[in-house]
Amino acid sequence: MNKPLMWMLIGCLALMPLSSIAQNLDLIAAADSSFEAGDYEQLIADCDAALTEFPDTAFLYYYRGVALSFVGNDDAAMTDLNKAIALESAFPEPFLARARIHYARGDREQAHKDIRLCLKRDAGMREAYLLRAEIYLDEGVLGEAWNDLETARRMVPRDPEVYCLRSEYYLMYGDAAKAVKEAGTAIKLAPDDALGYVAQAMAFEALGDFVNAKSDIDLAIQLEPQEYNLLNTRAMILDAMGDREAALKDLERYIAKDSLAWDAYFTRSWFSMQDSAWQAAEQDLFVAQRLQPELVSIADQLGYLYLLMGEYAKAKSVLDTLVAKDSENAFARANLGYVRLQLGDPDGALKDIQHAIKLDDLEPRAYYYRGAVYHALKKPTKACEDLQTAEELGFIDYYGEAELKALKKKACD
Repeated sequence: MNKPLMWMLIGCLALMPLSSIAQNLDLIAAADSSFEAGDYEQLIADCDAALTEFPDTAFLYYYRGVALSFVGNDDAAMTDLNKAIALESAFPEPFLARARIHYARGDREQAHKDIRLCLKRDAGMREAYLLRAEIYLDEGVLGEAWNDLETARRMVPRDPEVYCLRSEYYLMYGDAAKAVKEAGTAIKLAPDDALGYVAQAMAFEALGDFVNAKSDIDLAIQLEPQEYNLLNTRAMILDAMGDREAALKDLERYIAKDSLAWDAYFTRSWFSMQDSAWQAAEQDLFVAQRLQPELVSIADQLGYLYLLMGEYAKAKSVLDTLVAKDSENAFARANLGYVRLQLGDPDGALKDIQHAIKLDDLEPRAYYYRGAVYHALKKPTKACEDLQTAEELGFIDYYGEAELKALKKKACD
């Protein structure tokens, strides 16, 4: 417990009759015990009981906020975390917990702000550096991610989570072999922790070694059978191995076990999109969006789905909103550019796609889109150069051959 808060609690107890102190301490002890055990349903009940006696105690709101977030009630969690911060602004943990919710919702700017506030209060909070490194990795800001990972590693040199994130760093850097090595270090440090096996599975998948990837994710599931989200990871690996039927079974099992399994619906929508099952994909994305209304990746995929369906007005509506919220969203901006082309605005399309390529110059679809724009503008040399770049960057592996082949035939033959 935070020391200033402990003394505040002792002050509250000093005002109470001696006969009730023991009972009230039991309420606090129960909440502490549930928090340490990670029993979040019980923690909510314990905090409810304790707050009847200690209605202005910051750490109880923090505890309950964390618990509410874990059970999927982020709005109520934010209310409690805001209350904890209002009651005790020097307490760093609620800022970190609030940052996690912002990040889960796709609001990286607010997450960064809360991490800064957390570290201002406690510059030695390793978890804050790890979360910020994870966000930087998500943003592709690899240098800043590495700096935070090194800071965390110096604090706790044998922390397996550091090496799991270093594995992710090397994956993004394009060195899957080093990613495997870092994940292997995490496994050596904590052989009974599923996290290292998940990281190693992702690294093996990047190497195209799906057999070892599946073996690792199977081990992770054995270690953490209640972590049903791992079924989603295995489903993606199974699909990469060509076993769509087994992949769908894993997703169905995940959905049956977890009513908040937004990522299972998200993954299944992607499978449906690959099969041109547009309506099924749309319905799954609607469910995912209802479960995670603030998550940018879901709206990204919905906008892309409408583009593939030829529903360009719907696509533009979704993508305009995304780009207005986050002007640095390269995928949304590239898709918006292609939609503009289809709606008769090649100049606006080229502007958006050029911007997207500046933000992410390794996305093959952006070059495919720009090739389409140059073809519309009757610039065949530039069109063919971009289509060749798209192919070299893996367009066929990611999106298939037919689409690229058809445009190359029109633009380059």
